[in-house]
Amino acid sequence: SYCSQNCQLAHWKQSHKKACQPNPKPYRIKLNLEKFRVLSEDCLAGHEFLVVKTTERFESLQQICDEALESADDLFDIPGFGANQLNVNWYYDGNQNHAVCRAMRQKFGWTSGNIGLELVCGYRAAESRIMYSCLCDDAFQMETNLPPSYYGRALFPPMPPGKHVRGNLVVYKVALRNKQRLPQQQQSPTSQFLNIQMTDDADLQFEFILFPMNKAELAFMLSERCKALDQGAYTTRMWRYPLRAVERQIENE
Repeated sequence: SYCSQNCQLAHWKQSHKKACQPNPKPYRIKLNLEKFRVLSEDCLAGHEFLVVKTTERFESLQQICDEALESADDLFDIPGFGANQLNVNWYYDGNQNHAVCRAMRQKFGWTSGNIGLELVCGYRAAESRIMYSCLCDDAFQMETNLPPSYYGRALFPPMPPGKHVRGNLVVYKVALRNKQRLPQQQQSPTSQFLNIQMTDDADLQFEFILFPMNKAELAFMLSERCKALDQGAYTTRMWRYPLRAVERQIENE
């Protein structure tokens, strides 16, 4: 949900009214509950962090849960992890040389020296109550020493030809609340300098809590998105990404 009805109306008038268009290649997700009933109990256990490992394609949700996904809840065993949750980079203090960052890079095999924090493609803080984000090697496209991730590509916008999503990815889920737009005078100097638009949300302030998820829900999302990508199609949420690109063009005119 938007932070307010006025926020939603402003977005509609500013760009979405002109940008809105039907999905040209829709992918219809087929939810078959029988697929979930046969999963092991481990697939339905709650986690705060799950690693999407670098694997090839699997045929079943059980295989994806067992082979492609792994718990990373022990991140909280790293001293200082998550201690600064008011910061945009909430999991550490903003310094990539911090002990937390070094420990995370070593744990997940990230080699570029920087950790990226990205929203899962199709989610946006202003529009969502619940959304997925992920931690990754910030320069994974250039880190050719990292193996490509078949399921990890479902978390990001489509890669250019010859480029791949690489390395382990750490997915987490958050619930958002108390969203509000910051007045111009309260925005950070960076936000004011960049002339932030409605679609960027850098002027959006909100509180969040980590929200438990399970392997089954993430495996299903990754599986269906990868099927869509293989068909050159878009799920409803994935289609939001190219729409936002058009919105930014309109906002910058």
